[in-house]
Amino acid sequence: MKTAICTANNGVYEILSVLSTPDPSAMALQPDGSKSPLAQGIEDTIHQNVESNIGVTVAGGVRDDTHYIEADQKTATQRPASQVTASATTVPADGSSTITLSGMANNTTVTIDGPDTAIFTTSTDNASENLTFAIPGTYAVTAQAPFPAKPKTFDLTTT
Repeated sequence: MKTAICTANNGVYEILSVLSTPDPSAMALQPDGSKSPLAQGIEDTIHQNVESNIGVTVAGGVRDDTHYIEADQKTATQRPASQVTASATTVPADGSSTITLSGMANNTTVTIDGPDTAIFTTSTDNASENLTFAIPGTYAVTAQAPFPAKPKTFDLTTT
């Protein structure tokens, strides 16, 4: 059995981690009515540091980077793929040729890492942004729409 440790995020629960937990029979109370050391240890782990976390029983294939928990039903759901596209993966590093990122949701954060770096956030739905590069090299451009969307990374080469 596995337990997803979650916190509220954007109307659903984001999975912080997935723990293996013993069969519920191992969680039984001791004869005096107190929790067994194992049960107390698991409860302490689930509630460590953040009182607002919740524990949800999930199937074995659920992971924090691929799933989220529906708040009303407490069921694991696949995180949706990003709809962002890039018009190309190579461009001259001439400061004027562009690669266009399009299909970005409102509040998508784009991070550009490479010989030069930048970060920006979109302010409209279905946003497009033209990227130009003046320094040759390889850039990792990551678009992260609001949770629960998965991030999408493009490896761009400038020459």
